[in-house]
Amino acid sequence: ENLIQCFQSVIALAKNGRFPERLGKLYHQQGSLQSMHKQYRSALNSFTEAIQVYKSTHGEDHLNVANALFNVGVCLKETGDADRAMKCFARALNISRSQLGEDHPEVAETLQQMAEVYRMKGDVKGAIKWCEQALQIRRYNEDLPLATLLSFSGELYISCDDADEAERSFRECVRLRKKILGEEHLDVALALYSLGFIYETSRRDFKKSLKCYEEALRIRKYTMEDDDIETARCYLHLGTVHSALHSEKKASFCFGKATVLCSDLNESSHVIVEDAVVGQGHALMSQEKHEEALVQYEKARNMRRGRSGGKEESKETADLRVYEANALEKLGRHHEALSRLVSALDMYKATVGMEDLGTAGALHRLAELHLEMGEGDEALASAQQALKIRKNRLGKHDEATGDTYFIIGKTFFVRKDLETARPCLEAALEIFRHKRGASHISVADSMFYLACVHEYKKDFDEALKLFQGALPGRQNALGKDHLLVSDVLFRLGIIHKKREEFELGSDCLSECLRIRTDAKGEDHAIVADTLFELAGTLKDSRLVSGKLDPSQCYVDAIRIYRQSLGETHVKVAKCLARLGDILEAKGDRKKAGNCFEKSVAIFESKLESNPNVGNVREMGLEDDYDAYAEALLDWATFLDSTGNDGSAMKTYRRALMLFQTLRGRDDEVIDNTLCKIANVLGRQDRFGEALQLLEQVKKRRIATVGENHPLVGDVLFALSQLFDKKRDYYAAMSALENCLRIRRATMGPFSEEVAFIQKHIGIVQANRADFKAAMRSWDEALAIYKKAGLDEDDDAVLAVKQHQTNAQHMLESIDGV
Repeated sequence: ENLIQCFQSVIALAKNGRFPERLGKLYHQQGSLQSMHKQYRSALNSFTEAIQVYKSTHGEDHLNVANALFNVGVCLKETGDADRAMKCFARALNISRSQLGEDHPEVAETLQQMAEVYRMKGDVKGAIKWCEQALQIRRYNEDLPLATLLSFSGELYISCDDADEAERSFRECVRLRKKILGEEHLDVALALYSLGFIYETSRRDFKKSLKCYEEALRIRKYTMEDDDIETARCYLHLGTVHSALHSEKKASFCFGKATVLCSDLNESSHVIVEDAVVGQGHALMSQEKHEEALVQYEKARNMRRGRSGGKEESKETADLRVYEANALEKLGRHHEALSRLVSALDMYKATVGMEDLGTAGALHRLAELHLEMGEGDEALASAQQALKIRKNRLGKHDEATGDTYFIIGKTFFVRKDLETARPCLEAALEIFRHKRGASHISVADSMFYLACVHEYKKDFDEALKLFQGALPGRQNALGKDHLLVSDVLFRLGIIHKKREEFELGSDCLSECLRIRTDAKGEDHAIVADTLFELAGTLKDSRLVSGKLDPSQCYVDAIRIYRQSLGETHVKVAKCLARLGDILEAKGDRKKAGNCFEKSVAIFESKLESNPNVGNVREMGLEDDYDAYAEALLDWATFLDSTGNDGSAMKTYRRALMLFQTLRGRDDEVIDNTLCKIANVLGRQDRFGEALQLLEQVKKRRIATVGENHPLVGDVLFALSQLFDKKRDYYAAMSALENCLRIRRATMGPFSEEVAFIQKHIGIVQANRADFKAAMRSWDEALAIYKKAGLDEDDDAVLAVKQHQTNAQHMLESIDGV
């Protein structure tokens, strides 16, 4: 104040003096002093007086006029009068260029001020244009003004999401400041902080970001005696980066340090404290401490309300409600989470509008929550709104757009709309690969669901390739013992089983079982799911040496399902049916029959006997009904084998009707069921009906797989048994000889299947009293069994020998006669 009074006194004397040019300089110096003390309106008056003096003494285009106009522009900019400021800078620029040339540093300084005015007006692209002109001039001298300008340009590029140029600007700024000021200067720390921010927010390269923040913090500690608010901000961002790198303890320390520093600086209500509390919440979420995280988010929301004077609705509060919803969802409190998200969405709409990215984020989370709650229509509606906003604001190739493509694809997949799900998941996968890299978890997740689509479409080769791609991605991102890794192993095991790669399938399912048992305990339902699939793979492989016993897997699965899901759950029924198959193969027919009967009883209590196929598909119950039909077929086959023809026939027909409802008319299992029905009809001497069914099956199989396919051979064998019962031995022999020809060609002349047919040829020959021919047929069967490695006491070998003994007795009786 005293200095300004001195200027005013000297100016009063100078007005009466003989050197008016000194008056202009005094006004100019007084304005600079006032501007330095942020007395911009007083400074404006001083600079304006200086301009009048300069013009009267030097003319309109003098450099002193340009300098004073420049300072007027700065004052107008600081008071928010952007348009008038721009006019002053433009006039100053014209004078400077005409007097000093295009490449003078003062021209660059004016261009930089013009860029700042454009940024103030919200025209970032215009600001960049002026800034780049200034850089073209400054680049010839590696000095501090160039470093300052590079820092400013980096901030502009951040504003327009140009991460490449922002990174280049700040890296060059760091280099120059280190070169000019030394490694340990505070301005180097500021530039390193900005570079770290680019790596954190735009590049998502958290390791590089961590290195920048740590070096910036070290310099601040070295150069400053006391910590300040910017040191607290540095700790805040260090915490965020540590959290992203899953170093939760370090993250919590940094967030806590930021909070303590603010408190020591009497800044307990500073936004950094709120952000640190939110960061603590994020770190706790990563540690799956969801209840504690929720407390932190609510604490931050209360702080924000206090800082805003009790105002509830704001974009920042909406952000916090989304975080609270995330925690509530993890706690299983889905309806509360839904309420928080709806509230957040309303706040976004009220404060930033429908087209804001925050609104899109809330809609996206709503879609995820609705999907988890099984509300597909609501999920799809929210996700499609989010996609529209993100595509308009960010473009169709942005990673956030990819996230929404993914949730839409996942929703369509859950709804079994595979044709619509596939392009959405493919779009997400392409975006994630390009934006996040092939090893990112989102790439693995997209591949997983895309593989599931291909699996449902029975494109097992493509499904296998995608599952195999998803496995290392999830393992690297989540660790080899994560449950999401077990999900991939589970699907891989099923795919390998369908491809008859049983050893690979059992290896995948065994590893899946280990992970799920360690994570959930031995009595969890997903452990039972794994046991069920593993048992099926081991049973089909017939190579169970050194592995779990499939029957024990089913027994354990039944126990777990009964405990966790109830005695009459359909999963219990599925296990009972499969256990019955194994017990029957082991010869324990009584226990097998008991399993089949219980299985069918549970299915009957839970599912309709004549369902509407559209409803079945809409409800996703295809697998349950398919298992119901197979259980009926198993039970009917068991009844058939015990001679209970009436019950067997009724159960066969029920199975047939259900298979036809689910699969249509042309399916192998339907043909097999028709063959079994024909066999019962033959035993009941209803040869015409039986013959009609078998001829129908044979005709359909020849049309679909060709006349030399093993399935046609199976029908020919069934026909031979029917003709044998009718005592039409010529027709029986013809059918068996054709069956023998097919099996020799497809299974090899020395296969057990060929020996089996050779045995039945002998039986037909014996039935028509051609015992010598029968003995030769049986000798051939025994020779094949021997080549196949069957022991003398094998049941198949003993059966043929028994036929030979009976035939020998008959021959002896004939000779005796």
